[in-house]
Parts: sequence; structure tokens; C-alpha cells
Amino acid sequence: IENTIMHTSIELMHITIPMHLRDISIINLYRPPNTIISFFFDKLTSFLGNIDYVNHPIIIMGDLNINLLEKNHPNTKKLAEILQSFNFITLNKNVPSRITNISSTLIDHIHINKCYKELFTSKWPIIYNRPKK
Repeated sequence: IENTIMHTSIELMHITIPMHLRDISIINLYRPPNTIISFFFDKLTSFLGNIDYVNHPIIIMGDLNINLLEKNHPNTKKLAEILQSFNFITLNKNVPSRITNISSTLIDHIHINKCYKELFTSKWPIIYNRPKK
């Protein structure tokens, strides 16, 4: 484990896995619901600003409690702005990750930086099994 951040508004764990050609970083994030979102965005921005995201494959995943299905929500837009500024793309944009009898949300995220896009999407498909009703 290279780095961890534990706070009431963000939990972050960063590990790097040595690989044959390039190391791969995995960042696991959790943002508890009903916390100060601006603090979360500030900490995420600061953290991403201190890692090599240009030449280094990185996967960010976790429960951010930001519903990506609400494309026009200010928190969704702000997260997209931050991730785009660091050359990240979202892999799971349109499929709900949490489905109940009354709602569907996409609060569990998978983001990769663009230098890793081809390798990730061509070699390791995302498998999603929708729960039976």
C-alpha cells in the first residue's frame, strides 16, 4: 500500500502492482453518503495531482455515492471535470450498480486513465450480471 487517506469525507487506498511491462496503480475510493462533497473533491484533486497519471496506468474504483446516471447533477459534473482534467475516462457510465424495487443508481464507479484505455478495454472486458427480479 503506497498511500491511504482516512477521513469522514473520503477513504482512499492506493496500491501499485508490479507488472512485466508497466506497473499498474489501483486506487480504491469510498465517499460516505451525506458528507461534505467539496472536501471530497479537494482531497481527490490533491491526491491525483501528486501521482504520475500521464505515463502510468491507473484504475480508480469504488463507491463514491455520486450517481453517474444523473448526468446534469452538479456533483456528477464536478467529478467528471476533475477526472477529465487528469485524463481519466469512466468505464461504467450507463449501467446501474445499485438496483432496488424503487430506484436504480450508479454509485459504484470504475475510471481509468487514457494511457491505459486500449489495454484495459481490449484485454479485460467488464462483466456485469444483472440481478434477477
